[in-house]
Amino acid sequence: MIPECKKIFLVDISSFVFRAYYGIRPLHHSSGQTTHAVFGVVSMMLRLIREKKPENLVIVFDSPKPSFRKEIFKEYKANREAPPEDLPAQFEFIKKFISLYPLPSFQVDGFEADDIIATVVHHCREVKDCEVVIVSADKDLMQLIGDQVSMYDSMKERLIDEAFVVERFGVGPALVGDVLALAGDASDNIPGVKGIGEKTAGKLVKQFGSVENIYDHLAEIPGKLGENLKNSREVAFLSKKLVTLKHDVPIEFNADEIHLREPAQAALNDFFREMEFKTFLVGDAALAEQAVPAQPKVESDPFKLVLSEDELNALLKRLDSVPGFSFDTETTGLNTWKDLLVGLSLGLNEKEAYYIPLEHSYLGCPVMLPRSKVIAALKPYFENINKFKWAQNAKFDMEVLKKEGIEVVGLAGDSLLASYMLNPEGAHNLDFLAKKYLGHQMITYESVVPKNETFSSVPVEKACEYAAEDAWAAFNLCKLLHEELKKEDLWHCYDHIELPLVPVLASMEEKGILIDQTLLRNLNDDFTTRLIQLEMEIQKDAGCEFNVSSPKQLATILFEKLGLPVQKKIKTGYSTDVEVLTTLAPLHPIAQKLLNHRSLAKLKSTYIDQLRSLVFA
Repeated sequence: MIPECKKIFLVDISSFVFRAYYGIRPLHHSSGQTTHAVFGVVSMMLRLIREKKPENLVIVFDSPKPSFRKEIFKEYKANREAPPEDLPAQFEFIKKFISLYPLPSFQVDGFEADDIIATVVHHCREVKDCEVVIVSADKDLMQLIGDQVSMYDSMKERLIDEAFVVERFGVGPALVGDVLALAGDASDNIPGVKGIGEKTAGKLVKQFGSVENIYDHLAEIPGKLGENLKNSREVAFLSKKLVTLKHDVPIEFNADEIHLREPAQAALNDFFREMEFKTFLVGDAALAEQAVPAQPKVESDPFKLVLSEDELNALLKRLDSVPGFSFDTETTGLNTWKDLLVGLSLGLNEKEAYYIPLEHSYLGCPVMLPRSKVIAALKPYFENINKFKWAQNAKFDMEVLKKEGIEVVGLAGDSLLASYMLNPEGAHNLDFLAKKYLGHQMITYESVVPKNETFSSVPVEKACEYAAEDAWAAFNLCKLLHEELKKEDLWHCYDHIELPLVPVLASMEEKGILIDQTLLRNLNDDFTTRLIQLEMEIQKDAGCEFNVSSPKQLATILFEKLGLPVQKKIKTGYSTDVEVLTTLAPLHPIAQKLLNHRSLAKLKSTYIDQLRSLVFA
């Protein structure tokens, strides 16, 4: 059934589609066709592949035909509105992208994507050392998490593991289905037990175990809760059937079918041109689209390592002869205040770049130039406003050099900033930009720096190849992207507003702000106490315990249990936003208390918690 493999990524594509459709501003093809869902899915898939580098990947589709759950309960998902008129056509373009890449995919009539994923997970658990990563944030799939299986929310870049599930539901993954059966699900029209939300369901399941065990001990559950359970026995067991995922969907595949191959780039480029997605074009196609000459490729030995005084003096003479240079720093980490400058690279033209090691440390490391001597020699060039400087993420490097006593002036370009202005929704890291615009595959950090070590442990010769390449790429990218900015009429904004802000932001971050830590600690204690008190009052008004921060549970309390008038409906049920609660405030005291709770929680999480975590001593 499941081939021998180390790791499989299973992508719930429906979640990508709807997140893209509702989360990206509308885009239109010149023909008038709406395309933003296609653009979003393509962007998310390419990013997932680029960052996670999966060897095995499967896209999983829902069945276009009704699932077996519809036969069990004809009202299943009956409350869902028809998809927006412009979405079905986009779904076909998404399928075309998947087939052209090509990305392996599964779809089985009568079964939802969740059941196919559950089936793959079931069989992977029978294969030794086969890990599964489910790419989704769907709570229904959390019941699959556990041995060999995790989830990844690509939008929030968050790993969802067993600890996350326990925190969310109060029970482990194996009992999530029982919690969902009791609480129901308005989005799928799964009824659940009246008056029971996720929090109460979690407590019941934690105490008694499964739905079956809860009913075996029904006599031990007093009051209204026990009465609701007694009156909803059939509904509870029906809901359990609806939320239980199938693990015997008839699918067969082998290792070749799930292995992620290199993309069929020519076919993809044709598709991107057809969709008018110029930003996704790769290699020569991207260069041709931009109507600029092909960029210089790295020659066999274009980078030079600077270890001696003679080599440093030769570099200084070359700096005297050029109008400007690109620069990049290598450090022991990403904290510009705490981490150490390990080396510095400079790019002088389209082909020439240098690396000066300062703090490498390993057995057999050659003698390096004194740090103070290098800094003193380069300082006049960095602080000469008439020497142009280019970089990738210049703010970081400027902050690192400021700590060394160098005030960088004359910044003339930042390839990261230029890329963002041209395409705010795309990737902007150096590896991606070099591949996209220069047709060049960069040396990756992971291939150079051993795990759990820093750049200081890298041999200087290898460090030179990696670091000087960064300066070379920044030089060439700035030259190319600047032409693009001018063509798009963005140059004035870039040159007169965005670039001048970089040193301002670097200076602000370097100076920081004064914080009264005692006051923050006291505010945190005060807000925490007030939030707990408000939660207790809200739950007393509601007549039951529930998650005050859950819009779904809150909607159930307000509009079903308390019978308050519904103000407006949203895709997932009833809205409980500020406007709704403000309207309800004169009708019931719980609404004003909820508004107060939200205000305090927002202030605490946004300001108090964040400021306390950022204190640098």
